[in-house]
Amino acid sequence: MTNPINNTNRSTAESLSAKSSTARGQASSSGNTAAAPDTAPTSSTADTVSLSAESTQVRELQNRLADIPEVNAQKVAQIKQEIANGNYPLDSKAIAANLLNFEKALSE
Repeated sequence: MTNPINNTNRSTAESLSAKSSTARGQASSSGNTAAAPDTAPTSSTADTVSLSAESTQVRELQNRLADIPEVNAQKVAQIKQEIANGNYPLDSKAIAANLLNFEKALSE
């Protein structure tokens, strides 16, 4: 099975694990109590990660979104002013009904 992260295959990892197990088994069966030598491969391979164009684009969008404030301060100030002037109608019954509906939806 191919590992999409670093393009190594599972059989290579399993064979390395099997070699280590075999080396440990041979050391213990011979009565030798010394630790078995490391059986890591001698050739060095570097793991690599390659990102798709879509993942790069998603990262850029996340960075741009992080720069946008969550609250539009100008809009909040405008609504506060309208409420203070009495020009922003608030229907307390409608607000209460919507809160109850929201709570019911959360409990389902």
